[in-house]
Amino acid sequence: MSWPMVVTDTPDTTSTLTCADPVVDAGLGTTCTLVPKRSGVPIHARASDFTPAASAGSVGALAPAVGTSFTFAYSAPATTGPVSLTTSPGTATLTVVDTPNGSADFGAPDGLWFDQFGRLWIQTDQQGDAGGDWVNIGANVMVCADPTTREIRRFMTSPRNCEVTGVVNTPDGKTMFVGIQHPGEDSPAANPTLFSRWPQSQFAVNSAGESLARDGSNNPLPVGANVRPRSSVLVITREDGGVIGA
Repeated sequence: MSWPMVVTDTPDTTSTLTCADPVVDAGLGTTCTLVPKRSGVPIHARASDFTPAASAGSVGALAPAVGTSFTFAYSAPATTGPVSLTTSPGTATLTVVDTPNGSADFGAPDGLWFDQFGRLWIQTDQQGDAGGDWVNIGANVMVCADPTTREIRRFMTSPRNCEVTGVVNTPDGKTMFVGIQHPGEDSPAANPTLFSRWPQSQFAVNSAGESLARDGSNNPLPVGANVRPRSSVLVITREDGGVIGA
């Protein structure tokens, strides 16, 4: 299922409005073209934002894509002057892709990063144990918000009792580095693996086939050894070698 999330936009004050005929006859439609110029922020305009004010229902709310011409019919009382528009703040609906039900829920956003393609990556930092207020959300996550499609999708889920923090990618966007901090937090010193054994619980060996389990002197232990969790940096690529998030 999908559900809407409503956010408030900043008004675009640099867009241009051109009309085919500056003389508007009462009750007749005039063709106008609106071009939003401010990067990342769409126009939001109501009939009352026009001078002279548009006839009720003749224009409605406008939200063209940034930098894309948007042509519409405009009608108003007669005037011999140019048509002008004062933009106003409004709301934009973002669609959170939530299949299966609840999978895209997230809370306590803590890290925000725009990549070079304009996508917003959101990392969360809540208790991460699916308990209390977070029983319906679970562990921390990193999600991606696409400003073009206005969709938010979950990208990854973290181990238990950790924070997802820090993200960067290579210039070509095909390799991403994501930090996982203090997995298994709040485990007692006498039992450090009470809540987590990550990363060795997920990745038994590294890319060279070496055991990730190490002793206090960094000597390798047998694969699957019960050793304490540790913070790590994930290196993520797509199976098809493409751009992450595309």
